[in-house]
Amino acid sequence: MTSSSTVHQPRGSRFNPRSQLGSNMPADGYLDLGDHHSGVVSMVGAIRVTQALGSGTWERHDHGDEVLVLLSGSATMTLRDADGRTEDHALSDGDVLIIPRGIAHHATLHTPEVQVLFVTPRTGTREWSDATEVE
Repeated sequence: MTSSSTVHQPRGSRFNPRSQLGSNMPADGYLDLGDHHSGVVSMVGAIRVTQALGSGTWERHDHGDEVLVLLSGSATMTLRDADGRTEDHALSDGDVLIIPRGIAHHATLHTPEVQVLFVTPRTGTREWSDATEVE
């Protein structure tokens, strides 16, 4: 039987599981990082994002949370709630960010590209740019 270690991370907070996977973790054990809330089927994928896309593009997932794992590069994810309050999360290799359902977000890259593993709802995604301001 494999054992687990539970780390309760608030949704919308950045963390890096590497610090928890050290010598305190039993061999073949797993780390329970929290819950993923989605009312629809989710997609697991990976994306390579370049600075050419710009940082003025926003998206929001109305049907569930999004999980991002930064595989390489460095970026700041800005999260914006329905009241317009923003919160920045600096991400580097190995960091995980769980973005709650309905929270708008965009990335500002600090390296020429980032590679990200993601789990996101297949439906209910809205995208817009600062120029259009459509949410």
